[in-house]
Amino acid sequence: MDESWKLKRCICFFARCKWIALALCVGIFALSAESAVARGPHQPARVGILWIQNAEEAAPFVGAVKDGLRTLGWIEGKNIVFLERYNQGDESRFPTLAAELLALDVDVLFVNDSAVPAARAATSTIPIVCADFYDPVATKVTASLARPEGNVTGMSWQSVESGVKRLQLTMELIPKARRIGLLYNAGFAGAVMEAQGLFDAAHKMRIDVVGVEVRTPADLPAAFAKIKRERFDVLLVSVDPLTFDAREQICGLASSLRLPVVAEMSEFADIGAILTYGPDILHTYRRSAHYVHRILNGAKPADLPYEQPTRFQLVLNQKTATALRIRVPKSIWENATKIIK
Repeated sequence: MDESWKLKRCICFFARCKWIALALCVGIFALSAESAVARGPHQPARVGILWIQNAEEAAPFVGAVKDGLRTLGWIEGKNIVFLERYNQGDESRFPTLAAELLALDVDVLFVNDSAVPAARAATSTIPIVCADFYDPVATKVTASLARPEGNVTGMSWQSVESGVKRLQLTMELIPKARRIGLLYNAGFAGAVMEAQGLFDAAHKMRIDVVGVEVRTPADLPAAFAKIKRERFDVLLVSVDPLTFDAREQICGLASSLRLPVVAEMSEFADIGAILTYGPDILHTYRRSAHYVHRILNGAKPADLPYEQPTRFQLVLNQKTATALRIRVPKSIWENATKIIK
């Protein structure tokens, strides 16, 4: 009787272990399924890239994202495929291009700020990652950076704040400046937000900032004529695809007028702007790869708070400062991350 009881206990124990083992296996499988791309473990993830301009012009920025993903273990052609669409300078093409990518069964859309409205209109379910928001709160994509809404998340450059910082640096560099021109694309929502932020800040600082609007490349000659006519002490440039593409023309005009230029992206300093200040752009794009990585491993956009850039670049063109006989204060020398001599 005693031996029979022991035998029953052994049978019950092994049966219980069997069910525990089965439960553990199911749990592990569920976790694996949740963290894998929905299409299956042996099929590469499909990332749709929706961007401005063309592949050649976008290469440094899109390339930084791909580099970031590569360091996270995503190898193009092996476990990830990039499906790329560019608007060739025509924003009206974005809805069609977004539809094309969705028809290709992408797992996530990686988009430029200009493409966000078309991407959101095209899908409310496929995750959308944007690496260069001007400000998702101001554009009403979300009410909170900490709690993304819908299917969108990414990096917020908070360009109004860095724009005000550029104005402050301008006054630090050229304290006697009183008439400052602001060249910006009035047809680009982010640039308009940045411009309004600068106008408000200039009013508080009792500085006269005059807007010079462009909407298309055809507007540049008239804008340049106004810049010549207004005789500004400094020209601020709000960077968007239009002004970035025209940077050589802008800096060439400024050089002919002996007019200091201050902008966001270091590419302007490389060709003559006296000062640039803004996020370390390539680092920011590489950082945005973490969003794509986490989404491909099962995270939802709502679980991934918007991040702001943590690295900024202050680039001083010493050659331009010397040519314009502008004495650079010690504070800018000490804080410059790069000096062009």
